[in-house]
Amino acid sequence: MQSNMLNFITDTPSSDTKRLLLQQKHETLVFKNLSGQQLARFIAPKQGWTAWDLWQVRQQLPPHWFTQGAKAYLGEALIGSTAIKDVL
Repeated sequence: MQSNMLNFITDTPSSDTKRLLLQQKHETLVFKNLSGQQLARFIAPKQGWTAWDLWQVRQQLPPHWFTQGAKAYLGEALIGSTAIKDVL
């Protein structure tokens, strides 16, 4: 199912999402289209990624990414997608 926004696993906090974020917090944040082509990459902040940091980046993304489909990764870990089922 396609969404009109990019959903992050941190949108619904849980012990699993907190653990994943702690493990991956110094990894590069990469956005890819649904074909796997890199759209953008962001180096982790010095303190590592927080849910707030991820939210702030998401607010700056071009709206057409949401309608065309995109996925977000911290390192190799899938942490966000416009396809809701990918991150639940």
